[in-house]
Amino acid sequence: MKKIVSEVLADKARYEEKSNYMEAKLDAAIAEGHKKGDYMMETIGDKFPSHNSYDNVYRAVENNRGWQSGFWSGILWLAYELTGEDKYKDAALAQIDSYYERIEKKIGILGHDV
Repeated sequence: MKKIVSEVLADKARYEEKSNYMEAKLDAAIAEGHKKGDYMMETIGDKFPSHNSYDNVYRAVENNRGWQSGFWSGILWLAYELTGEDKYKDAALAQIDSYYERIEKKIGILGHDV
């Protein structure tokens, strides 16, 4: 039986330092994500984005098909968690009835994505 050897990380301090560059890039990426999320909220209202775009535009669709609906709801909850802004929480809570309806009417509930 082979013996497992634990290796020491060389120059551990190098990886423990905060990187202002990476932190700034992460902050910029999060801000861009929120900007796109806000645009989608304005564009589709209480609906869901379609699973594919048409001419680079996502249409507003009901929560009655496909796997993408859960991603949009998840994005809203993550945005709320990051910002604490009620507009994201309110948008996500407004979608709950559509999931209940899908389950009640057995619309696309056989997969793991509901």
